[in-house]
Amino acid sequence: MAPGPRSAYHGRPGAGSRRPRHAFAMPSTPHPTTDPTRMDEPHRRALLDFAVSQTSTVFYIADIGTGRRTRFISDNVEWLTGHPASAFTEQPGYGTGLLHPDDRPAYFEAINRVHEAGELTIEYRFKRKDGVWAWIRDTLRMVDTDGDGAMAVVGCMLDVTAEREAVARVDTAEAVTRALLNSAMDAILATDGDGLVVEFNPAAERMFGYTRDAALGRSLADLIIPPEFRERHAAGMRRFQTSGELVLGNRRMEVEAMRADGSTFPAELTISATDAGPSRLVIGEVRDISERMAALNERRRLIQLMTDAIESLPDGFVVSDADDRILFCNSAFALPYGRPPHALVGLTPDDVAPDFFKHLRRFD
Repeated sequence: MAPGPRSAYHGRPGAGSRRPRHAFAMPSTPHPTTDPTRMDEPHRRALLDFAVSQTSTVFYIADIGTGRRTRFISDNVEWLTGHPASAFTEQPGYGTGLLHPDDRPAYFEAINRVHEAGELTIEYRFKRKDGVWAWIRDTLRMVDTDGDGAMAVVGCMLDVTAEREAVARVDTAEAVTRALLNSAMDAILATDGDGLVVEFNPAAERMFGYTRDAALGRSLADLIIPPEFRERHAAGMRRFQTSGELVLGNRRMEVEAMRADGSTFPAELTISATDAGPSRLVIGEVRDISERMAALNERRRLIQLMTDAIESLPDGFVVSDADDRILFCNSAFALPYGRPPHALVGLTPDDVAPDFFKHLRRFD
């Protein structure tokens, strides 16, 4: 059996009749206690230095009075700019002297405004040690670093040159795209996978009678497709939503288009699909061929008039090329050969001579 708890009288014969002894604790020297939530200055500084060394952000503290002395700047400023940290802390105004001349007025204006704003972010160009201008995003905050009411600026600098260059490339691409859209003679439309308009260039505005703002976000079918063709269009969009491909993509088609007033006109349409981030867009290029079709119809009318006039001649009429191949003839010319006029087109006199002699009744 395991022993039970020992008492002050445990194991002594006759102890139950004796007076209990009183136990006295001897005083001990107190040991100093450490607050685990507090960190001594060397450890805190080591941790801060390590954290700063792992980031591309430069931290600094600077006076805002005369001289604008930099009290502290993290060592990674040399990695960012090529300039040693000691140059900033030992030479008042060293950093501001490296600002791009065009950006200095805005920078100093921001420094003066940080009193009221408490915190603000500015961007400026900063001259690296190698002479290259880097774009810096600088976030400033007013703080009382010493607790005596003397305010200083705590800031963090981040190199955003790559971001700026990427934005500039995007802006350039968008400007070029917008210029192309604005100068295009044909209507250029773009819709998302649901058939809603996301682009409507100036030529489309002129062609269909809608403003760009009025067209954006609306169903393309409701805007420019005659009612009798909308179900066919809807079926095509459903296939596109399922497969991501256009059955009639990348080819020219002649279609009937509709203006805002409900009138229709013949148009030449080319459609294609393209990726735009996570979604796919349908791009349509529309050309109004009303004038072309009118000219073609007029040409056909004149040809028909000429054909009818020649056909009504009592004598034979024929047009041949340089090789004597028949290009056109009337019925009076074809009669001796026993063929209709169109059957003689492309033949030579040698080809049709046998037929001529078969129908020859008399030869003088």
